[in-house]
Amino acid sequence: MKALATPVRLVGHSMGALHSWCLAAEHPELVSALVVEDMAPDFRGRTTGPWEPWLHALPVEFDSAEKIFAEFGPVAGQYFLDAFDRTATGWRLHGYVERWIEIAAEWGTRDYWSQWRAVRAPALLVEAGDSVTPPGQMHIMHEIGYCTSYLHVPEAGHLVHDEAPQVYRQAVESFLRRFAR
Repeated sequence: MKALATPVRLVGHSMGALHSWCLAAEHPELVSALVVEDMAPDFRGRTTGPWEPWLHALPVEFDSAEKIFAEFGPVAGQYFLDAFDRTATGWRLHGYVERWIEIAAEWGTRDYWSQWRAVRAPALLVEAGDSVTPPGQMHIMHEIGYCTSYLHVPEAGHLVHDEAPQVYRQAVESFLRRFAR
């Protein structure tokens, strides 16, 4: 990003949103605006334990799109179908389950409120009605954040961009247009 020689607008979902605001906090000169989709700063006390057996039971490779949809449902299934590595024999998980668990488990041990408070770029916060985030946190982010806009999308789950694409696109495009170069 430094090589671009101009601040960028970052659009992040879930962990990508967290990484985006941490970057904006640490290197404000690199970020001109943020879109944070369905992520909150404080998951302390929540563990990966309840869903680890399910993760460990996933095949390393799915041999058909139908099996991906059967495992994840229509919305998340399409998301993973698009995201998994395509091989000659199917779709392969892109990474190691143990590493995913390690990364997600860290969210349960600390919070990222100080990084959020340090962000000095305008931000659009998009929260799903059926969110994975702890209740109320994204609204608090809006209240205490620097130059924030907040959108609650009641009809969507964690993948707002897939479950309510027109609402998401209109909000993001409108927000980012305000910060066009």
